[in-house]
Amino acid sequence: MRLLPPFYCLPIVLLCCLLPCLTWAQQPSSSRAELEQQREQLQKDIQRATQDLNLVQKNKQRTITQLRILDNKMRLRQKLVTNINQEINFINGDINKANHDISSLQKDLDTLRAQYGRLVVYAYKNRSAYDFLNFILSANSFNDAIKRFEYLKQYRAYRQNQAASIIQTQTQLKEKIKNLDAMKEKRGNVLASEKGQMQKIENEKQEKDDMVKGLKGHEKELMTSIKEKRIQSNQLSIKIAAVIRREIEEAQRRAAAEARKRAEAEARARALAEAKESAPSSNPSTKESAPPPSASSQPAAPPPVAVITPKARPANVLESTPEALALSESFESNKGKLPWPVSKAIIVSTFGIHQNPVMEKITEDNKGITLETEADAPVHAIFNGEVASVFPVSNRWTVVIRHGQYFTVYSNLKEATVQTGQQVKTMQTVGNVYTNPNTGESELDFQIYKSQQPVDPQTWLRSM
Repeated sequence: MRLLPPFYCLPIVLLCCLLPCLTWAQQPSSSRAELEQQREQLQKDIQRATQDLNLVQKNKQRTITQLRILDNKMRLRQKLVTNINQEINFINGDINKANHDISSLQKDLDTLRAQYGRLVVYAYKNRSAYDFLNFILSANSFNDAIKRFEYLKQYRAYRQNQAASIIQTQTQLKEKIKNLDAMKEKRGNVLASEKGQMQKIENEKQEKDDMVKGLKGHEKELMTSIKEKRIQSNQLSIKIAAVIRREIEEAQRRAAAEARKRAEAEARARALAEAKESAPSSNPSTKESAPPPSASSQPAAPPPVAVITPKARPANVLESTPEALALSESFESNKGKLPWPVSKAIIVSTFGIHQNPVMEKITEDNKGITLETEADAPVHAIFNGEVASVFPVSNRWTVVIRHGQYFTVYSNLKEATVQTGQQVKTMQTVGNVYTNPNTGESELDFQIYKSQQPVDPQTWLRSM
């Protein structure tokens, strides 16, 4: 067997470098989308709080309501800063991944260039057409010559692919560097936004300190106002409890009356049946009873079928009628989707026990939520129901509406436009908000009760 000259020998195995398909390592798109939506909502809430604060500050007298609105605004802005920090973390992750991709691409480019350089040098040394033909014609057989020809053709294609890979890698590298510069610019803008928000928080803290200092300078008037509101709150709670208790007692009386009617009807039906059985029969042939059929003539009893019964709803006397039960279930099915009782409002006091923002040793127990709104704003029923009671507290009106076993309470009204026993529809006006002539505050106290237990209205109302 004849050996080929050394300069004809090509590497039997060529190392083919496959470029990895590099993609941006992004955080889950849903997380970033939710972050963007949250930021937009926070910005809207801050803008609304600013407008509300400007509205109540038209009255030169500083009040606890102003302080609560400012507190709420600061909490919203702090949430916005947290949101911005999360966005910065996302961007930093993108920048780190981009740097890693650029480093990998640069290494791939260097490797491709080195490999291509060796191929070019080898091709230059063996560029003679005589060497090419001699390599093919020196084959031992025709099939061997064909294989050598295909091999040289594949080798040429490999060189072309290497050149194309270098160009493609250079393009990707430039694009990555461009994107990296854009990310760094975006991070700079976000950091500037964070710095601006932090400065606003510091300004609002100073404003809050000044406001607290001013309110503490009128401690006697403030204590008098707190005592008056506590008395009014206690009176309101007592009257609401009395209304609900009266509704329960009335429902119990109706249920007892219905039970007596059913018992009397059943007794009459039994007496009538017994009278028919004891009456003599006109057909004598029926006196002798026919013998009972044999067991063999009886049809076979079907096998028992398992019946799955739904979980029983706890009994409640306020749902003793089908209408009341349906209304309760409909009210429950709309939890988190109920409309707000006023069209424009900001929550200045939430549900539960809170520390007074000025008098740290004093706590306040809010059975519902307090909404600051526009002067003389119309108040709407949040669901279909029946007006259980309309009564005054300190020359201000309260409307209680029953929805099965649920009750909604609308307090601090200048006037009520509905009457006890009246059927109301969702969004029907039930009154107008009272405006304090001394402070200029227009506040609605709104509560929801499940039977006799107050619940947090914010969990029932839809997002603002």
